[in-house]
Amino acid sequence: MNNIYFKKNKFIKIAYKNRKGFTFIEVLIAIAILSIGLLGLATMSTTASKFNAFSKNKTTAIALGQDKMEELKRIIPTTTLTSANNAIENNINEKGEAGSGIFTRSVTITGGAAQLTTLAVTITWRDYSLHTVTLTTMIRQS
Repeated sequence: MNNIYFKKNKFIKIAYKNRKGFTFIEVLIAIAILSIGLLGLATMSTTASKFNAFSKNKTTAIALGQDKMEELKRIIPTTTLTSANNAIENNINEKGEAGSGIFTRSVTITGGAAQLTTLAVTITWRDYSLHTVTLTTMIRQS
């Protein structure tokens, strides 16, 4: 009984002074702040994943365009390229094989024999929206 003071103000001060731990409201506020932070982190992670997929697809599209451009340049000594060589390849994959991919590759050739010829290779794909990459070069055919 010696430790308990029955004076009105002193008893309350001693009771609160000796308490340890957190109140329910303090815990709720801490959980709310933590939840907001984790929600922001999850959103940032989703956005980063989306941009990584876009970068991968764009790199693949550029590689597919360069491969086709090199293939056309390789056949120039034996073949004259004209607009008859224009082509569209649908559903090609990362390896340039038709049938199972998300990419469409089209070739447009303007000009022709004994002049400057313009080669344009356009690759399109759709993931969450439609994207296009176009590579263009000019060559002289003999």
